[in-house]
Amino acid sequence: MAYAVRHHFSEGDIYTIKLMRRGRSVPQGRYSDLNSHVMIDEIMDKSVEFVQADDIITGSDENCCVLDDEGKVIGVIYPISYRKGIEFRARDAMMTEFITIQSGLTLRHVFQKISKHEQSVALVTTDGSSDAKKIIGVVSPFNLTLAMAHSSQLHV
Repeated sequence: MAYAVRHHFSEGDIYTIKLMRRGRSVPQGRYSDLNSHVMIDEIMDKSVEFVQADDIITGSDENCCVLDDEGKVIGVIYPISYRKGIEFRARDAMMTEFITIQSGLTLRHVFQKISKHEQSVALVTTDGSSDAKKIIGVVSPFNLTLAMAHSSQLHV
């Protein structure tokens, strides 16, 4: 009975109220894993440029997905892997080791998938395929580090 009364009158402590005001979903319970409630769609880079493997490109701030002739992704170039202003062939700078994940997953699930496949870059798609038409974002180590930094600041 006492729990029901306290739960009814106390919506949370200062930390959970702060999270709710920022639009975060706060689960029941006092000691919750925030990684299980941050969605990958919130932290991924949504700006993605598509290039062919033999295209000559100049470094930019956008992620690049390198496509084959059939429109499938064969490589990923993210901004930290090349220098701005230098021209190079996409094939020479692309990372061929990446995974595809479906949008709507939590950060916890993404960490598990990346760890399981031992990859550092993930393409976020509507259905988990490597079809260029279904790509909606890229998750890099920078995104994951930034997400962890933001979640740790929420407890301060």
